[in-house]
Amino acid sequence: MNNALAGNSRVMEVEAWKAAPPATGTLSATVGATTQLNLAWSAPADSTVTGYKVERCQGAGCGQLRGIAAPATVSYNDTGRTPATSYSYRVRANDAAGYLGPYSNVASTSTPPDRRLRPRREA
Repeated sequence: MNNALAGNSRVMEVEAWKAAPPATGTLSATVGATTQLNLAWSAPADSTVTGYKVERCQGAGCGQLRGIAAPATVSYNDTGRTPATSYSYRVRANDAAGYLGPYSNVASTSTPPDRRLRPRREA
């Protein structure tokens, strides 16, 4: 309680408790191009969500995902990826106060090989 108000029994300070946003819907990752993977998820029902945090790791069995983007919508196209490489992603919602919701499922997929880089057969 504020010391200036300590003598007034009718005044009470209350700190509002804020819950984190709920989890997003299921995250999916699909191939968009040789160097692009497309992510999509559904928004939580909480209307206080203002954006999302997307995390990624590279390689089979990778374990430490790192933040790569903060889209305001329920999709993200991850461009500039290495061909023939596996990637894993997860996402979480955030609100205007900076509270983060729980992580989504981890979605994994691989970029296709770059067919233009295949060696030519000699006749």
